[in-house]
Amino acid sequence: MDLPAALSGLSTAIGLTKLAVEARDDSKAQQALTEVNAKLVALSISALALAESNRALSTQVGLLENELHKLKLEAEDRERHTLTELRPGAYAYATKPVQEGNDPQAPYLCQPCYDKGVKAMLVFHQGRTGVLAHYTCPEGGAPHTIAIPGTALPDSGPRTISRGFRAEDW
Repeated sequence: MDLPAALSGLSTAIGLTKLAVEARDDSKAQQALTEVNAKLVALSISALALAESNRALSTQVGLLENELHKLKLEAEDRERHTLTELRPGAYAYATKPVQEGNDPQAPYLCQPCYDKGVKAMLVFHQGRTGVLAHYTCPEGGAPHTIAIPGTALPDSGPRTISRGFRAEDW
């Protein structure tokens, strides 16, 4: 065998080995890039899910803060009113510092309506012959009436007043 041919064969073998090593390295590099890209896609999906969760929680926090504000305002409003007994068993809310019996024509809020969240002002009706003084509530579908005992003016005989109350029953 001749030396130049052997050297040429050896050179070709070394070149082929280099090409094989480069191809193997390129394949490994491509495989590593594919793995990195897959991890980046998974990480992006996780980040998007976290951002969506964060947005939903922020919206919920805003709604809860609004509800808390409304409840605080309602509590402050309730602190300005006191439950007052207009007659035994009949209650209304009066603005503080109104005391029981101070002023029969003081502004009162209907207790059943107020407990439902509606501020309904009771309307005072002066007593007249055979009719008790009373409060009526214009809200709540069916009108509420609270008669005040002992407020009817005397007359010649018993009369039935509106809602079936009789003056002498009080």
